[in-house]
Amino acid sequence: MVSTTNILVTLLSLAATISGALIGRATASVQTPPTGVSITVISSSWPGCSPSHPAAVQLLEQGQSLSFQYDGFTAFTDVTESSSDRSCSVVVNFVYPEGYTLGVQNPVFQGNTDVAEGATAEIRAYSLFSASDSTVYDIDEAEVAGPFTGNYSLTGSDSSARTQSSACGSGSTTLKFATRLNALGGIPNPYPANATIQHNATTVDLVWTPC
Repeated sequence: MVSTTNILVTLLSLAATISGALIGRATASVQTPPTGVSITVISSSWPGCSPSHPAAVQLLEQGQSLSFQYDGFTAFTDVTESSSDRSCSVVVNFVYPEGYTLGVQNPVFQGNTDVAEGATAEIRAYSLFSASDSTVYDIDEAEVAGPFTGNYSLTGSDSSARTQSSACGSGSTTLKFATRLNALGGIPNPYPANATIQHNATTVDLVWTPC
């Protein structure tokens, strides 16, 4: 039986995390984007998203941010599976005026989850630009620890310090962006501590830097 005190502490901690996330996003330094930015979604791959449930991508705020919307992107544990790992990778082509580098940072994760005491749900974002290098960058992550049931809107622990950028001056680049979910069950006591996470959206800031 979970005590009222433990529930209150958990909710206060999560509220502080969400408040910090919103403050951090509001004060993030984002350069003014150039005019004429356009995107084309090349592909999205499963198991987190599939041809029948592709991710939808939208350019927001005239090029200041990019939103990935998911349908049926879920990870969960049960009596037969103590952990569940799902990812959705989306390839987006950008076209923009020459003389800029394009970076991504400060992901905001949104969805809902049901996490028992002792279990955990994790969300992580990765990015890779063409013509930069072959390294896949882990730009941030967030975690929901049980007991918690409800919606979440979270940034990671160190978003502003992790920016992945394209090469300078090309006028176009391809971004491969992945969101990964990991549901981790807890030790049975006396029943398995399960976690279910349904991820609905990841939004990232686009950082435009003249070069």
